[in-house]
Amino acid sequence: MLGRNILAVDVSFAVIVSLGLMLPSHAVAGKFHGGAFKDSAEMRVSSPPMHCDYSLEDPRRAFYNFEYPKLLLLNDGDPIVAFVDARSERLLLTQVSKGGARVRTSVTRFGKYMWDKWPVTFVEGNEIFLAIKVETPPEKKGEYHVRVFLLDADNSQLSLQRESKFRIGGRPVDLSGLFPYKGGYLVVGRVTIPHFRPLGLLTGHSPSFRKNISFILDDEEAIERTSIEEEEGWFSARYPQYVVTESARVLSAWVRSTSGAGYSAKHEEGVYFSESRDGKTWSPPVELHSVKGVDSYRMWNVSLVASRDSAFILWQDAEKGFFVAEIRDGGKRDMTQISDMKRVRTDPPYFDPFSGAPTAKIAADRQGNVYALWVWNSDRGPSEYQLFLSARVNDTWRPPVVISRGRGIATLPDMQVDKRGVIHIAYVGRRPQEQYACYYLKVEGVR
Repeated sequence: MLGRNILAVDVSFAVIVSLGLMLPSHAVAGKFHGGAFKDSAEMRVSSPPMHCDYSLEDPRRAFYNFEYPKLLLLNDGDPIVAFVDARSERLLLTQVSKGGARVRTSVTRFGKYMWDKWPVTFVEGNEIFLAIKVETPPEKKGEYHVRVFLLDADNSQLSLQRESKFRIGGRPVDLSGLFPYKGGYLVVGRVTIPHFRPLGLLTGHSPSFRKNISFILDDEEAIERTSIEEEEGWFSARYPQYVVTESARVLSAWVRSTSGAGYSAKHEEGVYFSESRDGKTWSPPVELHSVKGVDSYRMWNVSLVASRDSAFILWQDAEKGFFVAEIRDGGKRDMTQISDMKRVRTDPPYFDPFSGAPTAKIAADRQGNVYALWVWNSDRGPSEYQLFLSARVNDTWRPPVVISRGRGIATLPDMQVDKRGVIHIAYVGRRPQEQYACYYLKVEGVR
């Protein structure tokens, strides 16, 4: 651990923003067969207007682990919603309580573009950390630079906990995320592998394919990466998701596509899963669902959660609906279709930066219940959104219910369940005649 390197946090801005946050909203309730949700309450947690110009950030979610807005739960405390205001280049952490919402702290020098401007935010124990990949000054070929900061919101400071400079041999690596792992950190990323086909040689548009990799960040100057799936082969990995369990298993799910960048002919797409028990070696990928002969992206909205000895993977087949697969420790797996809702295109009369944004999330509670959340946005007439929630209780999936609806658009949801079974949801939304803002929704658990 390095010495404490203190960075200032902008408190004056936090005070100004907090004046406009305590905004009540509507409440809705949905019922299950044999169970019910209690009332839910929704509020806006960003002051108008929220300059969340995520148009450049969002398409990269196909390969990077950007997670904003993001819900942070600290023990039994009130939830914190982290989001980025792109114009001011500040990362805002807003605490939600019964009285409303207030900006707890505002971290400067963060905005848009790549990992150096979109810090990976995570909770370990009862502390909040930020991790960034340093882009300036530019590294030499094969050299990388990562910093991890501890956020002290009460004293408005960031203290440097770890700074690592290292080399990775072989093909260049795009680092995309970091997770606490066995007292250290697991770093994930991707490599881009060109493949030369006869048609590509003639047209000058040979496809390239992106593959997932990982490595343990230690004190070595030279780090050896591990491929999550074989690097050879005409296929790419998209929408990678990772979870580190309490037993130090690393889970990963992603979409595999035989369509590479620069090549868009009919192809095959599938959802795959793998795990690592040491952070270094990965099990052979398991195919969960696949389709052949498609000419556009079919699989998306991939989300992953661990619950007891199982991994649950949520995804949407754009032509068939939402599916959840359970993989139990030992390899046994089940797949359930929880909705036949197909992907709905939103075609507003202007460019929508969130037209390809993720709209689904999966979470679990300590009792083993699993929750799947997804957003429906209308594509005809006045814009309208609905948030659907389904739960798996006593090994049975309940029919989805609408927990929120209104005029406008909703996207980029995050969801966490606290120790009491309360479901916390954050998302980016746009109401009629307004700019995008960050919203928070609380739903009492299944009873």
